Amino acid sequence: MPSQYAKLLPPHFKEDIKAWLAQDAPCFDYGGYVVGDTPEVAMLYGKSPGVLAGVPFFDEVFNQLGCRVDWLISEGESFEPVKLCAK
Repeated sequence: MPSQYAKLLPPHFKEDIKAWLAQDAPCFDYGGYVVGDTPEVAMLYGKSPGVLAGVPFFDEVFNQLGCRVDWLISEGESFEPVKLCAK
């Protein structure tokens, strides 16, 4: 489900992310080739007390990379360590 805060980001944020990703990996991704194309699951842990922020930006980065993010807590929710926030 899209974050209720996504509309607060500047209209060009998706293009900015695309440009940053192109700058970061302008050529063939050898690391990705070595890993293969078997679907994998990664975990995002909050390892210090905090508040989840930046969900729309994080979602767009991983969307452009062809990944899906399943959030287990909501934007603005506080948490204590060690908390599984997303996978």
